[in-house]
Amino acid sequence: MRTLLLLLCFICCDINITANEYASYIYMSRKKTPQYLYNEGVGKAEDERYEEALNYFLQAAYEGYMPAQYAAAHYYDNGIGTSRNYSEALYWYKKAAEQGHVQAQYKLGDYYKQGLVVNKDLYEAMTWYERAAQQGDEVSMIQLGIIYMQGIGIEQNYDKAIEWLKTPAELDNATAQYNIGICYLNRKDANHSAEEAVKWFKRAALGGHRDAQYNLAHCYAVGEGVAQDYVEAKRWLMAAANKQDARAECDLGDMYEHGYGVAKDYNEAYRWYERAAKHHNVNAEYNLGHCYYLGYGVGKNYAKAAEWYHLAAEHGQLEAQYQYGHCVEYGEGVKQDYTEAVKWYQKAAKRGHKEAQYHYAYCIEHGYGAPQDYKEAAKWYNAAAKQGHHDAEYNLGHCYYLGHGVSVNYRMAVEWYKKAAQFHQSAAELGLAICYEHGEGVAQDYQMAMEWYKRAAEDGEIDAEYGIGYLYHHGYGVDVDYTKAVEWYSIAAKHGQAEAAYNMGLLYEHGEGVPQNYVQAVEWYKFAAERDVAGAEYNLGQCYYLGRGVKQDSVEGDRLLYEAAQHGSKEAIEYLQTH
Repeated sequence: MRTLLLLLCFICCDINITANEYASYIYMSRKKTPQYLYNEGVGKAEDERYEEALNYFLQAAYEGYMPAQYAAAHYYDNGIGTSRNYSEALYWYKKAAEQGHVQAQYKLGDYYKQGLVVNKDLYEAMTWYERAAQQGDEVSMIQLGIIYMQGIGIEQNYDKAIEWLKTPAELDNATAQYNIGICYLNRKDANHSAEEAVKWFKRAALGGHRDAQYNLAHCYAVGEGVAQDYVEAKRWLMAAANKQDARAECDLGDMYEHGYGVAKDYNEAYRWYERAAKHHNVNAEYNLGHCYYLGYGVGKNYAKAAEWYHLAAEHGQLEAQYQYGHCVEYGEGVKQDYTEAVKWYQKAAKRGHKEAQYHYAYCIEHGYGAPQDYKEAAKWYNAAAKQGHHDAEYNLGHCYYLGHGVSVNYRMAVEWYKKAAQFHQSAAELGLAICYEHGEGVAQDYQMAMEWYKRAAEDGEIDAEYGIGYLYHHGYGVDVDYTKAVEWYSIAAKHGQAEAAYNMGLLYEHGEGVPQNYVQAVEWYKFAAERDVAGAEYNLGQCYYLGRGVKQDSVEGDRLLYEAAQHGSKEAIEYLQTH
């Protein structure tokens, strides 16, 4: 015993501590302090013995040791050494956060922002982010900046957003720099500045921030906040694409397809679209479909086009929904199916796609793939017409003219015809000519009718060619001119216009504008009769009765008169009743 005391005294003297202090040291070393337990947990974690590590962290956490509380929360949050348990994680994050643990305060803010096992509470989230930010946590500052920038759940405030983002941005935090750029670009007040946005995007882009690189490229491409420069645009798109940014890959494809700042190269366009599509970019999926549809950079293949359009459509790409509907309607690369076409047209139409609105209206007007519904058709023609779709403008006018889905209203018909006719929509030009000829919705004006007939004829409307001939034939707005009537009827008839052929027969029969020629009259009557023109059937029947221009044949004459009567010829009906 004496020897032990002497040894103890010797040791104490040697390390300059008292015997009592050393005894306390021996006692404390035997007791597992929170720090000791925490350190044990760290050691176990280093050996990848996570379950044991968590056990030590929890022992220290219950003793109130802040680092252990955060460690336990982290393990529960990520399912390390145990099943993931957000409730337990929240409990320990809160314990650590209340003691001032910065990362725990940030995580607690995240839980309240996301509504993870607690009710979403943005103000509570911001409280914890602010506490962490006040301790210099850059990530929390950025979160606060983004919340104010987006204005989700609170009033949007770009000034406060920039205020929170500025500190980490000046410390070269690229995420903060990028978001300041977004603030300046998106704000609509007097402090909007595309130039400032470009400045911050550039700083973030140089720091390797992928989104900043993409946005900077976009600014150069469109000349927003900086002089348009496709070379710089391509440079930054390449930087973002090298980080597998699918948007940048798709935009590079677009540059090569259209020759923006580079030589047009469909092969290169296809290559970039393919890369972007592999990264699930829906616009690239659509563009690949377009490449196959047009044969850009790859062999034309409607089946592959439809396949890519369908994939992009399923992923919500608006243009693809319309294009796939078009493929299905016309059986391009896929089995024709009007019902399926209507389904996709409707999806795109409801999202505001004017071509889809027009095609959807057309299908339901005619009962293709859906029950015929004039009222619904008129509604969608109206939607497309208001977006400047010229065929829809004409069709809406025609709905008013015929009373399809709306009350007959010639004035409204004329109004919509005029909108479409300004852009050389030939059917609208024809519609206007008819309205002026008959005084429907406008004062009757044969000269205006002639003007619109001529415009429509120039744009390929064969009924307009007939209309011009008719005005010359009867002297409406012009002097009677049988020669000009023959000229225009002949043009229209050769284009297949049956009424013009009938009138050619009349002119040849009576020798007006041409030498009288019954044989020629019969030929033109036959052409029109085969197309169910009642007047031609009646006149041809009379020719057979009389043997005029054809061998006399009363049986054929009777047949033709019955056909004419069935098609509404009053002369034929009266003749059959009296003979």
